[in-house]
Amino acid sequence: MKNSCHDPIFRKVHFNLFMTAGVAVSLLFAAFFLLFNIYIIGNNYADTDDYFEAVSPENFFPKYLDNPPYQKDIRENFVPGNGERRRLDKFDSKDFSDEEPLEEMSDTGPRRRPPLREARPVEYKDHFVAHVNQDGDIVVNFHKFSDDQTFSDEYVQALVKRMMKEGRIQNYNFEGFAYRFTPHGNGFSVVIIDRRNEVFNEHHYAVISIIIFIMASVSGFLLAWKFTWDALSTAEESYSSQKRFIADASHELKTPISVIGANIDVLEQEIPDNKWLGYIKTENTRMSQLVKDLLYLAKNDAGQIEYTKMPFDLVNACACSVLAFESIAFEQNKRLELDSPNEKIFITGDESKIRQVIIILTDNALKNSEKNALVKVSCYIEGNYACVRVWNSGHGIAAADIPKIFDRFFRSDVSRSRVTGGSGLGLPIALSIAKTHGGTITVESKVNEYAVFILKLPLEKNS
Repeated sequence: MKNSCHDPIFRKVHFNLFMTAGVAVSLLFAAFFLLFNIYIIGNNYADTDDYFEAVSPENFFPKYLDNPPYQKDIRENFVPGNGERRRLDKFDSKDFSDEEPLEEMSDTGPRRRPPLREARPVEYKDHFVAHVNQDGDIVVNFHKFSDDQTFSDEYVQALVKRMMKEGRIQNYNFEGFAYRFTPHGNGFSVVIIDRRNEVFNEHHYAVISIIIFIMASVSGFLLAWKFTWDALSTAEESYSSQKRFIADASHELKTPISVIGANIDVLEQEIPDNKWLGYIKTENTRMSQLVKDLLYLAKNDAGQIEYTKMPFDLVNACACSVLAFESIAFEQNKRLELDSPNEKIFITGDESKIRQVIIILTDNALKNSEKNALVKVSCYIEGNYACVRVWNSGHGIAAADIPKIFDRFFRSDVSRSRVTGGSGLGLPIALSIAKTHGGTITVESKVNEYAVFILKLPLEKNS
């Protein structure tokens, strides 16, 4: 156990798990900041709406807003109850309440409430409340910004006009302020809330969230790329080792198999017509073909198979390949037919390898058909492809097995493998040759009726 902890693979697994956990934490942290930023913005907007309602002049001065006085009546000719003429520079609740509590509108109707400055919201925000005319001129100030601010009357007046020029009734972020206009009589009531600190915090959290998210995403991408590269490197190394093992094993097996075959030939001369020697020879021949196929696939995977590609007549190659099976078909009481055109069909490729594909498909059709079955091989042109179609009647191939038919060592009918002598490597070899020539092999079948394999190869351009 102590040594296993120092094993490179063991350490690599632990390191990958640790880094994966780090990536997950980083992404969760970034997601938290994004959600927190969204929550802050939404909460600030909701608070602003509540504050609009809390300081709205509709809640405190409904009588004034329903019948607002002209500016000159307020600033020049306003006469309080004691008969003294004075200028109204700042709103005083008694000037409009006639010594009565002010009205506030609620969902259930009007109710009484003290003046605004005695009933501010719990969380105070600096704000400005006024009534303006159609041109944006301030008629009367209900509430000014606090004295802590350096806003002059001219600045506030210009700010109101810029807000009206924007053409919106409400905005949550206008130069750091939130405003709401409500039309009344010959003007508007306006509420302006100073949100500059909130806007700054929103931008601050947004920038932090974006930076953290980008950093987490980049780190996640880099680590994922590293993990993927490590996994692919490990898989590639394992696959290469497997291919080398198969190639080496196949190569080493060729010699003892050849020796066994030679000894069997000698024994057959000494002991003729011995069935046990016949069994040994049959299995040795089968083993020899299996090793040969394995060695071919291993070399093909390693790119060590040499192809001599040149133009040749596919019709002639098909005829030479199929006619070699006439005696076999006759012995098995099966009909073998060849349907090929009179004209030549030229393709570019390794003729011996293409013949090998046709032999594999024809041999496969004969092995997987019953007595009195028909095996028909056709050669023709379809579009820009030269095609070889091998059709046979018989038990066919199940639909579930068709996607696996080209997998190595796969046999759709395992019970027949011993009888037919198939190893499940013929079709993978045929497909590898077809792909090397830019072609394909497709399969069609109907259970208990037929199976058909179609080889398609690109035509020679000058054909």
